[in-house]
Amino acid sequence: MTIDERQRYQLHQTLEAHLGPEAAATLMAHLPPVGWADVATKHDLKALEERLELRLGIEIAGVRTEIHKVARTMTLTTVGATAAIVTVAATLTNLFG
Repeated sequence: MTIDERQRYQLHQTLEAHLGPEAAATLMAHLPPVGWADVATKHDLKALEERLELRLGIEIAGVRTEIHKVARTMTLTTVGATAAIVTVAATLTNLFG
């Protein structure tokens, strides 16, 4: 059951009449500002943590895969470029050397 602001105000007034202003304010401060259905439980937080860990693990695995692909491409490109430069240098050496 959720209560609206009017009901909260009426509760506060009743508490003030029976307990006094300070005790009523203290008690009201300990009530959630929304309905209890909107308050997260430890179970809710644990479930959220597990979902986030799973999602993050999947994302990290994807990033690692991408890094490996890029590193492989860069390595092959560098080796190919180096081989081409060596070939050109050898050819020029044979022609003019």
